[in-house]
Amino acid sequence: MFQMASPQDRAELKDLWQLCFQESQPFLDWFFTDRFLPAYCPIYREDGVIQAALHGLPAHMRVRDRIAPCVIIAGVATHPDFRGRGLMRGLLGYYLPYLGGLGIPLATHRPVTLRTYASAGHFPVSDSRYLSLAPDAPRPAEDPCQQVPLLERASELYGCYQRFSLGYSCILSRSYADFFLKCKDYLASDAKCILTRDAQGQVEGYCVYFDSPGEGAEPPSLYGEECVALSPEAYARLWASLAARSQGKALKVRMAPNAPLCPAGAQWETLPRSVWGVTNVSSLLALLGLPGEGVLEVEDPLVASNRGLYTLCGQPAQGKPQLVIPAGRLAQWASGYRTMAQLVAEGQAQALDPAIVPILDAGPRLPCFTIDEY
Repeated sequence: MFQMASPQDRAELKDLWQLCFQESQPFLDWFFTDRFLPAYCPIYREDGVIQAALHGLPAHMRVRDRIAPCVIIAGVATHPDFRGRGLMRGLLGYYLPYLGGLGIPLATHRPVTLRTYASAGHFPVSDSRYLSLAPDAPRPAEDPCQQVPLLERASELYGCYQRFSLGYSCILSRSYADFFLKCKDYLASDAKCILTRDAQGQVEGYCVYFDSPGEGAEPPSLYGEECVALSPEAYARLWASLAARSQGKALKVRMAPNAPLCPAGAQWETLPRSVWGVTNVSSLLALLGLPGEGVLEVEDPLVASNRGLYTLCGQPAQGKPQLVIPAGRLAQWASGYRTMAQLVAEGQAQALDPAIVPILDAGPRLPCFTIDEY
């Protein structure tokens, strides 16, 4: 039976999470104290026992140059004995219309394997750039950044994040409360933080990172998870600091896809990172502020309420559609990750009237980058 969780399910859900992810106790304690929201946690119960669940966190996301309510999905867990039965697809099919009914147009998540959710119509909407340095590669002689207590400096870091986030679509428009919660998330997993300042003493960049000594077959490593900078110089100082701190360790840093940094000796690759599920096509289209003329036909393998004809501003429509598109591809276009011309050329959308394509592609676009997962 699919249903929403209750506060009394906390302990059982915590056990399911630990069974599936073997998480550290400090993180589990943080998550189920500060992050567990029963009203946003759909579950599957069989014979009185929770066998599958996922966790949602309501937030706000920048979609191009606009702000939209969204939900971050995390902790997607199915008991090992119940896998392969389509329970997670069933949970999403139950949960997404529920969110759509709340006026939330999209849910974002990062599957371990992106293609896992392609059959549900969830496709990539943002990329991340990964810079890597081998353990034996030369390192800078000096460390130009300052290590700081994350919570104590959260207010300063938040100002930097706010300015940084204005340049991206698919990034959370965090309130200070959201930002502080994220800092507590990082600390629950023993994260550290460095920062760099500009000539006026303002925070110009910071990086939250994890320094692992290595256990068993795992070699020592340093991983930069949230790297935020407002200038090429700030990026360079952050990289130099992380490189200096990773002597004898493998270094890997995740950055925005357009980060202006190509350090000597480093390798890099850009990979898709996060996906969207459209919960309410009408709300998503209305958000973008397009003119009302034009008719789209939307297909959706998971959310029946998304299927149908819409004007460009999200109202129900009648007549012959000018363009036919799956909801997941509509998400890629709405985020700015793909243009409609690209989707049509690749066969991901069908333009019955080609004149509609330049109309859809006339709006503003920003690079797409997602930082948050929890």
